[in-house]
Parts: sequence; C-alpha cells; structure tokens
Amino acid sequence: MSPNIDGVCPCMNPNALPRRIIIGGREVGIAGLDEIIKAVRNLNLSDEEQIKEELLERVKKRNWVPDEAKKKYAEALLSEYHKSAQSGKRAR
Repeated sequence: MSPNIDGVCPCMNPNALPRRIIIGGREVGIAGLDEIIKAVRNLNLSDEEQIKEELLERVKKRNWVPDEAKKKYAEALLSEYHKSAQSGKRAR
C-alpha cells in the first residue's frame, strides 16, 4: 500500500481502515471513510453538492468507484456525512 498525502501508510491509521456502507443496495467497504468525512467537515462547506463532490473525489483517491455508480456513491457518502454529525462523531 502506498503512503497517503502526509507520507504515512494508510494501513497504520485506524481511521483509514475500510468502513462498510450501503451503496445502491449493496454493502461496500470504503477505505478511510471516517478520515475523509472529518477532512471534508473541516472545510466548512455549506452547499450539499460541494460536499458530495469533495467526498466523492477524496474517496476515489483511495477506492475504486465505478463510473456508472458515481451518483449513488455521492448520495451514500453524503448520507454518512450527515449521520456522523448526528451520532456525535463530528470532527473536533
């Protein structure tokens, strides 16, 4: 596995481990999802389309996203983004 942006192998970061979410009715493992959500939350974006775009672009850097499923991924990622805020997992 290659190092991420800060030079640390993602396998050494527990926040970068895959988390399973439902996308288009199927369970999919997304590597680094919690870390990605935290980073996007720290951007303080208010527009939901911008949030979806940012989440999807960051997820695509670590995970394969089929072209035909990008919209489903974006919607599912936005849902997880909102769930994380409601469940108290909000980035500090």
